Amino acid sequence: TNGEINPTRLSLSASTRTVRPGDVVTVIAYFMNESAQNQTNVELSVEVPSGLDVLTDTIRNNGVIAPSREGSFIVTSVSTLTANQNVQIVFQVLVTPGVSLGKIYEISAIVQGTTTQNAGRFSERRSVTIRVRGDPLFDEGTIVGKVFDDRNEDGMQSKGEIGVPKVRLYTEYGVSVVTDRD
Repeated sequence: TNGEINPTRLSLSASTRTVRPGDVVTVIAYFMNESAQNQTNVELSVEVPSGLDVLTDTIRNNGVIAPSREGSFIVTSVSTLTANQNVQIVFQVLVTPGVSLGKIYEISAIVQGTTTQNAGRFSERRSVTIRVRGDPLFDEGTIVGKVFDDRNEDGMQSKGEIGVPKVRLYTEYGVSVVTDRD
C-alpha cells in the first residue's frame, strides 16, 4: 500500500486562490502518520516561490509557535510523529510587489526524514496554486488617446491635424503599442 511507501498522508490548502500584491494568504499543511510505527526526525519542507514571503512569526505547529529554517523554502521540525498522529502546520504568506500580475505561483510541501537513518520522503509532494491579479482600476486600466501633429500647438487635435502613424509608446511595465494613422 501507499502507507508502506509513503507512511504519511499530506494535504495542503490556501485561504484564497486569487490574490493581489499586498494580500496575506494563510496556508495549512495537514498530515497524518498512517503507519503503525513512530517516525522520528520528521520535518515539513515547504517551497515558496520568489515574490511570496513567508511571515515566519506566523508559523504554528498544532497551534504552538514553531521554529523554522528559511531560504527559498521553510522547514519546520516535527521531531517524532507517532502512529496515527495528526499534525497541522499553519503559516501566512505575503504577496509582495515583486510578483507578476496574471502569473500563477505554486507553493509545494513534503514530509521527509532528516537523518541518514530515515532520509527520504514520508509523503507525496503536494502543492497549492495562487493566481495574482491586478487591481482593475490601477493595474489593469485602459489607455485612450491619440498621437497627432499639433500644428497650432494648442494641445488639442484640430481640423487638418492628422494622426502620426508608427509611433511606439511604452507603459511603465514595458508593454508597448504602436499607433496607426488615425
